[in-house]
Amino acid sequence: MVNVGTFNSSIKIVRLETGYDDMGFESEVEVVKHTLRCEYQSLTGKEFYSNNNLQGEVIAKFLCRKRKVDQLKDYVIFDGQRYDITFVQPIERDYMKLHTKIKVR
Repeated sequence: MVNVGTFNSSIKIVRLETGYDDMGFESEVEVVKHTLRCEYQSLTGKEFYSNNNLQGEVIAKFLCRKRKVDQLKDYVIFDGQRYDITFVQPIERDYMKLHTKIKVR
């Protein structure tokens, strides 16, 4: 059972698309697909330290309402940082957990 009262963080699911700037040149533009309320879950203790020391990346999980997400093209913006989506885990019928990572070195 998911407690939606714990959805106290906000994330943006963003995709890079080809667009045109003011001068008419082609450039990549961030397009916000969804803005969601979610529950932020980070690794704690032994898992965090072993993962951070070996691979130089931080893994985070976001529990939120289900939306259509392409894990190869989309990424998550949380606290001004870009997290790559590694896995989308469906939970129950209406929710999903986004497994993400960010390089720190």
